Amino acid sequence: MVEQIPTSPVKKINFKRLGIILGTLLILVSIFITVYLVKQKQEVRKKAVVVPSEVTTLFFPLFFKNYNEIISSAVVQNIGEEATDITLTFYDFNDGMAGEITENDFPAKGFKTFDASLLSQISNGFLGSVVVESTASEIVGTVDASRRGDGLSALSYSYSGFSPPPNGGKRVFLPWYPKNYDQTVGSFAVQNIGETTTDITAYFYDENGNERLSKTESDVLPKLTRIFYNLPELPDNSISSVVVESTVSDIAVVCSTERRE
Repeated sequence: MVEQIPTSPVKKINFKRLGIILGTLLILVSIFITVYLVKQKQEVRKKAVVVPSEVTTLFFPLFFKNYNEIISSAVVQNIGEEATDITLTFYDFNDGMAGEITENDFPAKGFKTFDASLLSQISNGFLGSVVVESTASEIVGTVDASRRGDGLSALSYSYSGFSPPPNGGKRVFLPWYPKNYDQTVGSFAVQNIGETTTDITAYFYDENGNERLSKTESDVLPKLTRIFYNLPELPDNSISSVVVESTVSDIAVVCSTERRE
């Protein structure tokens, strides 16, 4: 006689309920994937967006208008991809702000010349510095200067505008500075391009590295320039190297030479 083994009753599968569960899981997985992809897209957008600085600034440490018969001329170019407004602010050597010019909707890749002899915003005999600001695009610029009077020694030089250095610039080196050497006289202008008052000291050295002279200009206000020219303490018919240092603010330096016949 064969003994029957008892078996559990087979339960019927509720396909309707199973479909609801699987559908719910599918919806939750879809929501999770959608949220993840949206977040990834936002991160990519954040990384791709480059926000330009609101203002690009150039500094021109030395600018003349009929000072000792010297005339300066500045050229500013918009090297960005969109039009911008630019403002040139002129600072007198001693008296601070002396005038201002604004050019609106300055076109991309366009340039403009500012000849001091044609600028009514600054007075005759002006000697000072210029700050150029752009509201939207990056700008570059150069300055030329020449002596235009009859019977005077020749003087001509040019330089590029200075932008604030990314890591600071409180020390500048001038390897060659003549004083009546082969009838050539050197001069240099130092502009405070920072936002605070600073002291500026120029150290002069001979070819062997011995210090000949140190000269300090104290409490130089922001945007203003100080000029070192034909210093009587230096020996005639000499060449020096110069180290220019600022105690607080970044500086820009322009050096020029004048040959006297």
